[in-house]
Amino acid sequence: MKKGFKKNIGLLHLWLGLGSGLIVFIAALTGSILVFEKEIDKAINPEYYNVTTIGTTKKTIDYCVDMLQKEHSIKKITRIYTFSDPSRTIQILGKDSDKKAQFFSIDPYTGKILAQTPQESRFFVFVLSLHRELLLGETGSIIMGTSCLIFAFMLISGMILWWPKKIKNLKQRLTVKWSASFKRVNWDFHSTFGFYSFLILLIISLTGLSFAFTWFQNGVYFLTEGNAKKAFGKSRKPN
Repeated sequence: MKKGFKKNIGLLHLWLGLGSGLIVFIAALTGSILVFEKEIDKAINPEYYNVTTIGTTKKTIDYCVDMLQKEHSIKKITRIYTFSDPSRTIQILGKDSDKKAQFFSIDPYTGKILAQTPQESRFFVFVLSLHRELLLGETGSIIMGTSCLIFAFMLISGMILWWPKKIKNLKQRLTVKWSASFKRVNWDFHSTFGFYSFLILLIISLTGLSFAFTWFQNGVYFLTEGNAKKAFGKSRKPN
């Protein structure tokens, strides 16, 4: 019975991995890019981050808002970001007359617009949407969340498959036998690396589920705080 259980777990581990592998790879790749968002975006779009000349007196926020409303037909300001660093620009996100979000970078000393782009055209907005929703909106979020859930199952099932029948074989499971055949080395590397990265990957997959499923997020709140809270938004602040 135990042998049959492990066999069934192995089959699920294999086929679910094949089915969700591409989605998990996209999530991992885009997530890795997002980690370096500030460094990458600052390198390719420096006009959104720093002024060329640091002045002595800054324009007021009201001045910048009025200028955008008059000169660029911005009807609604949704976010304003200011920074204590004197070299940083003011970043403002607003909606124009067509209700399309526009992102502005403004020199706080002159009030001059240094850069402007539709919010949806920003590279990291695209990457974030791909990471969370596969560019498919709510449907993509469900697909990504389901794949994340499958990945969590794969990690747990992989640990079950990895666990040795006897404690004396534990050392063997913790190392790669490099002198063996390619098939054996490949298997050892897969199972050994999976064991050492198990906890980190499980935490990543479980926290990722909070962005996809409200029921999971509410469950975490209930377990940790005793009550379910309203799901937080999916927006991110620019750096």
